[in-house]
Amino acid sequence: MKRDLSLDLLKIIAIFAVVAVHTQRCLATGELYNPVVYYFFRFAMPLFVMCNGYLILNKDHYDFKYYKKKILRIIVLLVTWGLVTFVYQLTLCHSPLPQAAYCGFKCTLGAYIVPFWFLFSFGLIYTILLFSFDKVKKYSKQIIIGLAICMTIVDIISLINIFHGGYFIQWYVTQRLRLWTWMFYFVVGYKIKTSMHVFDKVKTPVLVTLFLVLSVMAVLYQYYLCAVYLGKINAEYCYDNAIIILWSISFFILINRIDWEKCSDKVKRAISVVVENCFGVFLIHSYIDHYFNFTGRISTAFESTILWLSVFTFCLVVTYFLRKIKYVGRMFEY
Repeated sequence: MKRDLSLDLLKIIAIFAVVAVHTQRCLATGELYNPVVYYFFRFAMPLFVMCNGYLILNKDHYDFKYYKKKILRIIVLLVTWGLVTFVYQLTLCHSPLPQAAYCGFKCTLGAYIVPFWFLFSFGLIYTILLFSFDKVKKYSKQIIIGLAICMTIVDIISLINIFHGGYFIQWYVTQRLRLWTWMFYFVVGYKIKTSMHVFDKVKTPVLVTLFLVLSVMAVLYQYYLCAVYLGKINAEYCYDNAIIILWSISFFILINRIDWEKCSDKVKRAISVVVENCFGVFLIHSYIDHYFNFTGRISTAFESTILWLSVFTFCLVVTYFLRKIKYVGRMFEY
């Protein structure tokens, strides 16, 4: 399949956004350095899931052979980085052998250093598709509507619970198992991408204006609900909200509207190079922050912004060179 530059750019933006989110707060203290950047880039996971949804569902066939290949790749990634974590803890952190082994095991489960939880979500979705690939494609519209209704109900119940002194009900379900949310974004990515002719009728300035308006609404909604009202900075439970859904989708559509024929070959090559190394950025930046505790050493929005851009650039360059080493490159591919 010919590479889709729009999807490549979206994946780059998603990883760029993940690094932004992880460098704008300190989990240990709960301090939020730059609320605008932090809440603006919370669309990272919806974008990433939508991209994967299109790439998988756009295939003509989905059989056990392909499924096995995807699952084995996930297992290899988890085990590989579990071993990396074990060595990292043993050598750089000077942890005792049992503790290093425990940390490596936790990483394999997606619960330590690298936020691998989404691999388990994809594994479950891939398993569902093994038995219903054609039906999911055939009834994608109905599935999207059904899951959107489910998400709306969950979001309304959460808000009612919050304004009665409670918390998000999504908190009771680990992020990797919130399949109503991830399956929605997974299928909607496919449906939107294959229906771009419909959105092509909408003028670009209108889409840009819509995205900007929704961006302001999304940032304010997350900030006042999470940081101000609840006193908890994390907004990972807001993905079911209608504003966040429409916001993420509008950006997905906007990037897919880019006319790549008008772009220079240099821009296209740059996107191809960056996207090939983006997953490595996601992996390495987690270890950098864990080892140096940069997010615990800064105190201003300016410092967090410099940290974000510096870490992303550094990890991109390091990944670029590491991927040139035989066999090592496979560690940075998903």
